[in-house]
Amino acid sequence: VVVLAFFSAPLVAPYLASFSPVEIDFYGANEGLWTRTETGLHVLGTDYSGRDILSSALHGARVSLQVGFVAVGIGLSIGMVLGLSAGFRGGVSTK
Repeated sequence: VVVLAFFSAPLVAPYLASFSPVEIDFYGANEGLWTRTETGLHVLGTDYSGRDILSSALHGARVSLQVGFVAVGIGLSIGMVLGLSAGFRGGVSTK
C-alpha cells in the first residue's frame, strides 16, 4: 500500500497539490508545517521564496519517476539483447 501510494501520488499531483510549484509569494516565505495563509493551507510549509514545498515535492517526484522508468527501460533493453544473444550462442565456451 505504501509503495502504491508513492507511485500514485506524483501521478495525481495536479489534483493533490493546491498550489503551483513555481508560484512565488514573498509574504509567505519560510512558513512552517501546517501554516494557514491568505492563499490557503501549506501542509509542509514554504521555502525562502514562498513556494509550497508539498507542491514542489509532488511535481519533482513526477520527473524522478520518469527518469527511473527510462533508466530501467534502457537497462532492460540492453540486458535482454545481451541475454538473448548469449543464450542463442550457447554461452561461454570452455574448450
